[in-house]
Amino acid sequence: MQTIYQAPTVGSPFLFPFDILAILLRFVDWETLRVLGRVNRDLHYETNKYLWRRVGLDTPIGCPDTTILESKLALILHDPRRANCVRELDIAITSPIAERPLFFDDEGNIIHRILRALLQLPKLHTLHLYVVSHGNYHRQLVNGLSAGIFPFRLISFASNIDVEDGLEPFLRSQPSIEEYEILYNWRMSNRIPFSGNFLPSLRRVRAGNVHRVAELVSGRAVHAISVASELRLEGVPLLATAILSSTVDVTELGLAIRQGIRQHLELLVPAVPKLRVLEVLSSLEANMVLEDVKELVGVLGSFEHLEIMRWSPRESAGFWTRRPEFMSACASACHSLHTIIFGSSDETAERYVRQWPSDGWLLETKTA
Repeated sequence: MQTIYQAPTVGSPFLFPFDILAILLRFVDWETLRVLGRVNRDLHYETNKYLWRRVGLDTPIGCPDTTILESKLALILHDPRRANCVRELDIAITSPIAERPLFFDDEGNIIHRILRALLQLPKLHTLHLYVVSHGNYHRQLVNGLSAGIFPFRLISFASNIDVEDGLEPFLRSQPSIEEYEILYNWRMSNRIPFSGNFLPSLRRVRAGNVHRVAELVSGRAVHAISVASELRLEGVPLLATAILSSTVDVTELGLAIRQGIRQHLELLVPAVPKLRVLEVLSSLEANMVLEDVKELVGVLGSFEHLEIMRWSPRESAGFWTRRPEFMSACASACHSLHTIIFGSSDETAERYVRQWPSDGWLLETKTA
């Protein structure tokens, strides 16, 4: 950017390169950005890049009040420059308005505005869509998405609305999607012919069950797979087959396992020889003895390229008691492993980084 910002100073004006100022704005807090945005038009646009980079459009859970949602929509619809700043959009319509027919017209109007807003977001690359699956507004949104011609090219899409709900035309219109996530959808799939021209750029898949994962991965260059629901031992062969059906090596794997972690992972070792990142939602058995820990780590050591491992325990008691032995054994058996993360939330997770050459682990402290 070649523009020079002339700061309002006493005496001779202070000239500041705008490209440097734009970099500095990345490190400014939200409230300061809002204040700076009032200085002049150029600063207003620069601050909007950060204030409006990610936008949430949602309704309060269990409440039909849509005032906040409507005000955000108005700000996007009435200012094309602001709309041009939006990169990530979260839409969550959770109010059970279907039980209140009085609000049908209002909700329909809001859905219409949401669709109009989407038509004005040319640089949108991430869309998260969660809609309570009952009521007229759910059908309106699906129909509008499937019939619309939108200016953006999505890279990431996550939704609780699946292809079977009528979203297939919209997804086919977005061939650039690399990351696809089915939220809170545990249904078994009716067979849908996912041909190669459906989501051809897909690289990352997260779905509620292993059957849908298998359908999406087959014949595509998917390198990251996550199964959100509990993976039972009898489902492991199907997952292994799905992994092998990818046209590239799977390097990232996320699983939810309640019991038999060692057996599950042991069966998957041949399918993921290049695995680098492993995330497990589970709890080590409360009655685990040291020998059990060593056996589990022995299987983890079979993933020769494993670099990062994340454990998100369901019940912490049995897990934390054996954590020191677990980490010590990992240092000996997993030669490429350099990071272990405990916990599912980034805000509360404990991240341990390996210290070479001592094979010890250092808790990484969070800095402001």
